[in-house]
Amino acid sequence: MISNCCRSSRRLVHTARHALTDDAMRARTLARSLCVTSAASLVFDGYSSLLIEHPLATNIATAGALAAAGDAVAQRNNAVYDAKRGLSFVAFDAAYRGGFQTPL
Repeated sequence: MISNCCRSSRRLVHTARHALTDDAMRARTLARSLCVTSAASLVFDGYSSLLIEHPLATNIATAGALAAAGDAVAQRNNAVYDAKRGLSFVAFDAAYRGGFQTPL
């Protein structure tokens, strides 16, 4: 589904490049947004099915990923990234928020 969407969006983008009318530019923008929307929908559907099939493992992985991202944002002003601190945040969040706080 995504490959067909991207193929048709490439055709519209190619057409829009050669005809710089307002309609062509709108078609180009629409084609790009449809392709991104399809990809996001596919990712969301996959994540939703993982939550249903494997709720504990999915929540542990999600908590760890969010902890890593949050700590990276918190440390963005530091000269050097403190990996030990980042790993401790990931371990705590994955175990406590992802594992312990997941209703079984």
